[in-house]
Amino acid sequence: MGANEQISTERVKEMEEKRQRFPVRVLRVVDGDTLKVDISGRTEKIRFLLVDTLEVGSVHLLEHFLALKAKKYVSNAVRNARTVEVATSFHRDRFGRLLGHVFVDGRCLQEILVKKGLARVAYVKKQALTQEDRNWLGRFRRKQEEARRNRRGIWEFEHKNGQMDLQVRHVGR
Repeated sequence: MGANEQISTERVKEMEEKRQRFPVRVLRVVDGDTLKVDISGRTEKIRFLLVDTLEVGSVHLLEHFLALKAKKYVSNAVRNARTVEVATSFHRDRFGRLLGHVFVDGRCLQEILVKKGLARVAYVKKQALTQEDRNWLGRFRRKQEEARRNRRGIWEFEHKNGQMDLQVRHVGR
């Protein structure tokens, strides 16, 4: 039994170090950083690892608009893709969503979102990162800096202090 436990522990560690990639069927785009998918007959919500998009339904009109723009981009990307895959080690966030990287036709969707200024690097817990995650994180940070420098997407509305310009706050009051 001890040997089986050791093999099991080693296998789990191996899976955590190298995220397993699975083809998925997208059932719904929840928002710019979350998908509802079918993985081998099982329905799961996938939360994009290491990035965050603005929230749909924000009370700030500009944030809501930019969130819808990210969601629309993700919707078009997964709808037009020949293949959609998720790389996950089956860790979950506090809402029960699987955390993972999403690939459309072999390209990392998070990297594309960050490059276009539709997402920002976020939720980085260094102690939980695999080497593969650290590599992606470096790429995401470089793409984010490029988007920020070129004032793409969310960075178009950033002030020097790092805050977004939310001048238009409410409609119809």
